[in-house]
Amino acid sequence: SNYFKFGGNSFGGIAVLGSTNDVPVEIIANGTRGFRIEPNATSPNITLGHALNDAGGVGVTGATVAGGGQAGAINSATQSYATSSGGVGNHATGPAATIGGGNGNTASGSTATIGGGYFNNATATSSTVAGGIFNTAGGDNATVAGGMNNTALGFYSFAAGQQAKANSFGCFTWADNNATDFACNTGNAFMARATGGVQFRTSLNLSTGCNIAAGGSGWTCTSSRETKKDFTAMDVVDVLKRVTEMPVTKWRYRTETSGARHVGPMAEDFHAAFGLGEDNKAINSIDASGVALAAIQG
Repeated sequence: SNYFKFGGNSFGGIAVLGSTNDVPVEIIANGTRGFRIEPNATSPNITLGHALNDAGGVGVTGATVAGGGQAGAINSATQSYATSSGGVGNHATGPAATIGGGNGNTASGSTATIGGGYFNNATATSSTVAGGIFNTAGGDNATVAGGMNNTALGFYSFAAGQQAKANSFGCFTWADNNATDFACNTGNAFMARATGGVQFRTSLNLSTGCNIAAGGSGWTCTSSRETKKDFTAMDVVDVLKRVTEMPVTKWRYRTETSGARHVGPMAEDFHAAFGLGEDNKAINSIDASGVALAAIQG
């Protein structure tokens, strides 16, 4: 009774199918291999899918190809603990690298990850490409969220959209659907290309916020009477008097690396003069404009 038979068995315990010596075990269907276990004292290498898929190699431990592959586009996992889950033509060649699926993807960096997509590359340590087409995460811990022809080459950089190029460390680069490179070459910069305009909303009903119009360069912020309440008339002559008494100086921000100079009042003085805004550490641009207009009227 100790054999596997057509129609099944009832062994009354763990049923063992395989080898007891140091040789691989394969399961075939219609003469074609569909499953292979390559023994290893630490963790076996496991290959499923196309007969030429390859998980393992000399000194490789715990590699997995979970399926997929086809002639001329096999899947492989050729470093220890690398994984190629499926798709076709995917190669997890970095230690503990992972490819979820897709077509023609290569995860060559140590612990690199590609979720899927088409001809993506994750070439640096812990780099990630979530998906998309022709994307490359080439900096350590860099991420391409998706899209097409994006690159994240700087350490800890981020790119998404179309032809976003995060070339320096810490760059965040998002590019809209235009076939033109949009590059971040300055470390720790935030860059976004939105040729259809920019919108920020600060309320659930979307009634307040600020926009930059397509092709424009200035903010347009909510100021409709319908969005306001608690109106109080202003003594514009008194506003003018307070403005003339408020110190206005030229200065530089301590943290602004360009060294550019600016002109304006201090938030403490502005708040003391008019009591506007949330605190005495910042000046709301709407308040600054309103005070200026009231002073002009005065």
